[in-house]
Amino acid sequence: MDSNYVKAHQHNARAATHDQEAIGLSRGSKTSKIHLAVDGYGLPIVFAITGGELHKAKAAPDLLSQVSIDAILINI
Repeated sequence: MDSNYVKAHQHNARAATHDQEAIGLSRGSKTSKIHLAVDGYGLPIVFAITGGELHKAKAAPDLLSQVSIDAILINI
């Protein structure tokens, strides 16, 4: 599992509704974060988009619940 920040465009700050948006405040600006669970080849299996302030440890349970237990390999 990995995650990256994506800076939101300045015009997103004026959106009419924020119900389905994953934009948060992180590092002083509006950002989103893409969380990925990948297979052994680095190809995405599932993904989630959250506000930039959400740590990947909080996104992990929901993301990993969508992955088959046979596909999970933990690299410590």
